[in-house]
Order: sequence, then C-alpha cells, then structure tokens
Amino acid sequence: MKTLLQRVCWNIRDWKRPDGAAKRDGGYSEKNGFGHEEWSFQTEDAYNGHVFGYLRYHPSKKTLTASGGHFKIAFWTRHPDSGRRFIVGYYHDAVLATKSDFAALDGHFEKHGIYNRRANELAVVPHFTPQKARKEIVSSVQNGVFNFKCKIDAVELLHNRIPLPAKVNGHPVGQYFTTPTIINGPLFRSKRQPKNSKSREAARPGFKGWRSGISEPLIEDSYFRESPATLRLIVPRHKKLANLFSVWLSKAGYKKIKKEVQFVDIEFFDGSNLCRAELKTCYGATTTKAIREALGQLLEYNFFGDRPQAKQWLIVLDEKPSKDDFAFLKKVAGMGLPISIHWLAGAVFQSRTFAKQNIKATSAR
Repeated sequence: MKTLLQRVCWNIRDWKRPDGAAKRDGGYSEKNGFGHEEWSFQTEDAYNGHVFGYLRYHPSKKTLTASGGHFKIAFWTRHPDSGRRFIVGYYHDAVLATKSDFAALDGHFEKHGIYNRRANELAVVPHFTPQKARKEIVSSVQNGVFNFKCKIDAVELLHNRIPLPAKVNGHPVGQYFTTPTIINGPLFRSKRQPKNSKSREAARPGFKGWRSGISEPLIEDSYFRESPATLRLIVPRHKKLANLFSVWLSKAGYKKIKKEVQFVDIEFFDGSNLCRAELKTCYGATTTKAIREALGQLLEYNFFGDRPQAKQWLIVLDEKPSKDDFAFLKKVAGMGLPISIHWLAGAVFQSRTFAKQNIKATSAR
C-alpha cells in the first residue's frame, strides 16, 4: 500500500461542509469559492459503509498495480494566514470508486435528501443560488468527482493537527492539489519507539488497528473565529439565538429569564432552581468546537468567582450536534455535571438531557 500526501483547501468546519474560506487557496477553490474535498470527512453521508472523498489525483495503472489498488491518504492543508502546514486526517485504506458506485451514490444522495442539504451548505459561497448549487452537487456525484472511497472505521479526522515538515522521509512535499506526494512506508519514522511497544494510537479506546506512524508532537491548530469580519456575522446570529431561546423559555413557562448576567448568556429559574445557559452559534466552527467553548464557560461560571452554582447547565446551539457530541456529553454528565444540550431546528428548539431535568421542546417563533 502506498501513502498519498494530498493537499486539501483550508476549512474551519472539519471538512464536513464548505465554509466559504476556500477562495484563499488558489486554483479551483479560489475560482469557485469552495472545494469538493470540503465534504471529505462527512461520515453521515456514507453509503454502504463507505465515505466517498474527492481527490484531484487519478493514479496511473502503474501506480495502481504497485499499490495493489489500496492507498493510505493523509490529507493536509495550509493555514491561510500563518502559512503553517498540518495533516488533518486520514483515509487509512482507500480504493478507487467505480461507475456502479457513482450510480448507487447518486440514488442514495437523492433518496436521503443529501443533495438538497449539500446545496444549502454551499450557500456560504455568494454566487451559488440554491438551484445552481444543487446542479453543481448532482453533477459532481454523477460524473464521479468523489473518486476514492474508504470504510467508515478507516476514516480518521485528527482533532489535534500534526505539523507537516517540508520533507517527509526524504521526500519533498509538493504544494499542488492535483499531484499528491507519494510515500512508500510510514509517513514518520519513529526515532524512539521501543520494540513490541504499542503506538499512541493503538492505546486509544476504540482504535481498530491502524497506525499513522506519528512521532511528531501533536498541536492544536488555531481557527481564528473572532476576526473582525467573522464577528460581524457571529454577533447578530448570537443575538437572534438569544432572543429565540428567551421566547422558547417564556412559552415553556419558565420565570425570571435574564440575559447577559455577569457575562452569562441566559439565566432563568425552574421553580426555585437556578438554570444557566451558554449559547453558541456554529458559524466558523463545528458543533464539537462550539460545545467545547460552551462547556469551558459553564465550568467557569459555576465554579470560579462568587456566582451561585446552577442546578441545571444548558448548552444551546443553532445547529444539531453530531452523534459523537451526544456521546461526549453523556460521558461528561456521568461525572456528575447537570448538562443538557439544546439546538434550534426550524421553528422549535429540540433537546437531549443527560440527567433528571425537565426542559422540553416548544415553538421558538
């Protein structure tokens, strides 16, 4: 199996949907405002147990023969401001998709509303009308743009990005989107790995046996959400979310609803119990990162300073959390924290509680 170091455009939503920032990357993404690789880690769109991803690279017959038809793909990107390069995820065992795959994927996307959802997600690019966006997405699937497929359990998104040096095992890393750097063997040769010892990845819960050969220190990339341009969009969305949630609480019969109390977004009372809510819009971030920010703030607001502790902690988002988010919050609640998660879904707020709480969904408008 050969390893492909494949460059992808910059994305601040974990390559699960376009974010409108791809225009700074040059080439196709700069011209069109997005790259098809911005859905490369959207596992919820998997068909027949496989995620279908886009590479601008089409291997030659010689390369296919040499690799046995299987590739490990390491996706990397370049930060548009700092210029630093990071590996952001892997397809640990990918193969080329076939024409029959494309036909089946077309039917799957149509049946499950994925075409419409992706067209709506493409609306972050101003020149794409809903009709034009849908036509683009349908055409990309039918024409085989998503040309590599990988089983879900072999897809790995790195929440801690790996710094990418200029050379990997003596191979200069190419900058072109169309031509990946082909590596024989592991990406990084471990200098201190004892014999018969388990890798850092192998020790992870749920690890299924893949190895990235990581010997470089892991660091977290910065997403720079709060740039002046981004804030101009985040702040109004946050105010709208706060207003809708206040209405939601009022209709549900909750009392003493207050906004912006000692930096806390919303506080209210459920009978005699103080409830504290932290609201997050997901523009410029995934739901996972929004939850991380909200949870940190709730910990501070309840344990730091002289604020009274709330009986219920609410995280409120403008988008539905992922399955992994729910699993994470269930574990957090298992530590004794009174957490619930709420999200705006059309005209209502939906919720999921992880402790004995009575918050219910109702109309927000």
